[in-house]
This record gives sequence, structure tokens and C-alpha cells, in this order.
Amino acid sequence: MKSFTAHATLFAIVSAVGLDAPKDDKGARFAQWAAKHNKNYKNKADNDAHFAAWSKKDADINNINSNPKNTFTVGHNKFSDKTQDEITQMFLPHNKLLPKLA
Repeated sequence: MKSFTAHATLFAIVSAVGLDAPKDDKGARFAQWAAKHNKNYKNKADNDAHFAAWSKKDADINNINSNPKNTFTVGHNKFSDKTQDEITQMFLPHNKLLPKLA
């Protein structure tokens, strides 16, 4: 909780002066992204799980954007905190695709 509060406070300060969070502070960047997309999590465990998913996507984004052969760049969007299971549930809901067997 202490880390979450510290990141939220840092985000408030950074936002107040109109700066972006430091590139090397993933926690502050996540807090800034979460505020931009109006993300609210149930509790610390939920926040930590979504932070982990966001961090993985952040690493993937950095890897793609650092490839000099790419003529494009990618970035975060409102789905960046979703786990693979959540994305599957959102876009491939099993109850709509499979016939009822019972």
C-alpha cells in the first residue's frame, strides 16, 4: 500500500506541473497511465496484478520500438493492463461462440 500511495502522490505532483513521469519509473508511469484511462482497482492485489500485466506490455512495447528495422512505433492503450485471460473473456466469450450442450 505504501508503494501504491507513493506512486499516486508522485503522479499527482507530475500531473500538476504538466510533466510526464520519468521513463525509468515504471510505477509512476503506470499511475499516470491509470489516471489517464480512469482505471480503479479493487485492492492492492488487483492493482499489482494489473501493474504486472502493464509492465509486461511495456517491455514488449520497448522491445518493438527499439528495433531499428521497424518503420512504426507502438504504445499503450486502454487495454494495456489486461491479462490474456481478461482479453480472451472480452473478445472471445465462450458462451457466445459454443452451442449449448446441456
